[in-house]
Amino acid sequence: LYEEDIAEIKMMNNEQTELLKKALEAVIHLYEEDSKRESELIKSVSVALRFIRSSRGLGHSPTSKNAPGIYRCTACPICEIVFGE
Repeated sequence: LYEEDIAEIKMMNNEQTELLKKALEAVIHLYEEDSKRESELIKSVSVALRFIRSSRGLGHSPTSKNAPGIYRCTACPICEIVFGE
């Protein structure tokens, strides 16, 4: 009986280990997907900001002192969302 209990405990331990591995794989997958989405969002915002800057004839940074106030106000909320600043 004792050996049967040990065998059952080992089997349960192996099953739990497999479930933990699958859970960890799922977490890693979700993290990678989230990172990919964040990277794509940053690229999209970057393209949008470049378009806005070029359409307004601004060849410099959106935080430049010469940039219009409207442009800075537009960029700030986007930066807060994307970069948490």
